[in-house]
Order: sequence, then C-alpha cells, then structure tokens
Amino acid sequence: MMSGVVDKVSTDGQSLSPTPKTPLETELCEALENLQNQVHQIELEKAELPDQHSQEVECLVEKKALSLQRRVQEQAALLDVATDAIFVRDLDGNILDWNKGAETLYGWAAEEALEKKASKLMYPDGANNDGEIYKNLLRQGSWKGERSQVR
Repeated sequence: MMSGVVDKVSTDGQSLSPTPKTPLETELCEALENLQNQVHQIELEKAELPDQHSQEVECLVEKKALSLQRRVQEQAALLDVATDAIFVRDLDGNILDWNKGAETLYGWAAEEALEKKASKLMYPDGANNDGEIYKNLLRQGSWKGERSQVR
C-alpha cells in the first residue's frame, strides 16, 4: 500500500499544490506554501530594490571612490616627502612608482625610471639576484638584505 501526497494538476498541465492525506501532510503542505510565498515576496522586494535605492547607492559609491582617491593622493604625497628611497615595482619588475628619495639616491628622475625594469635600471651589468629575493619573499613573506647601488 502506498501512502503519500496526491498532486493536483491544472488543465494546462501545471502542477498545483499537493492534496494532503494526513494531518502531518496538511501541515507540511501549508509550510511549503508559506515558504514559497516568502521566497516570492523576497524576490519581488529584491527586484524593486535597485529602482528604489539606485540614486542612494550611486551617491554612496561616488563618495567612497572620492574618499579612496583622496587617500591615495595623500599617501603618494607622503612618499615624496620621505627622505628614504622608496619605489614600487610589480611582480614582473616594472617600476610603478619612484619617489624623490629614490631620485636622490639612485640618480634617475621618476620620468626616467617609471615603467622600466628595475633590474636593468639598477643592475645593467647583470649582477642581479632578484630571483633569490623573490623566492625568499614568497617562502617567508619578507626579505631583508643589502644590495649595491650601480649609479
């Protein structure tokens, strides 16, 4: 003997809510219908959200972008005030930023150094140990050492 729930089917072949046979099945069917209604309501609210708040969200995004831009400008200004030589390079060794301290120490203006390979600029004779430094950096998370200046 099979016990279970019987599905109602509409004239267009779509399944309707199941017809319960026991009180437990009735309770489960009601809970299922309640959940389906809640999901539908959430989907409706979610669809309306961008329309209702798009200007507010756009304004917040713009404020955040301006704040981040200001912060980057402030940090860049601090790099130029530092007396230490500070330069930033990507993982390919291309120089992305070169401060005034680096200009003074290494003798190249930022315009000369930017987008150049750091190893070619600083070690034209090929005396470069970047490979070992990168391995150590990846393995230990930092590198501490001394390098000789060419120019």
